[in-house]
Amino acid sequence: MTRIGTGARHNSTPDQGSHVDELNLAIPNVARMYDYYLGGKDNYAADREAAAKILHAAPFTPVLARHNRRFMGRAARHLAASGIRQFLGIGTGLPTRGTSTRSSGRWSRTRASSTWTTSRSA
Repeated sequence: MTRIGTGARHNSTPDQGSHVDELNLAIPNVARMYDYYLGGKDNYAADREAAAKILHAAPFTPVLARHNRRFMGRAARHLAASGIRQFLGIGTGLPTRGTSTRSSGRWSRTRASSTWTTSRSA
């Protein structure tokens, strides 16, 4: 079985908090796999190998990723056109092409502000 994670090892102790020890590019990362499905460049061999296994079982995955990205863009443009000026992305992973924050800024009459965050998993 392929382990898919953040590609980083995290340590957490009550007195020290959580921190990243190292980035392990040999461990596939779901955000980088998503980037691969979208045709991006921010992925590594481990990500492509894990993505190939997914594609073997579900060859339509890149189509779904593109549909998901287009939906987010349409939703962000609609919200921006309706006057929403602040966007918060939670658990967004890597900022890939066509993000909702970029889409909202393009369609708003005034500049929209965006913030995104992603969680760290063990």
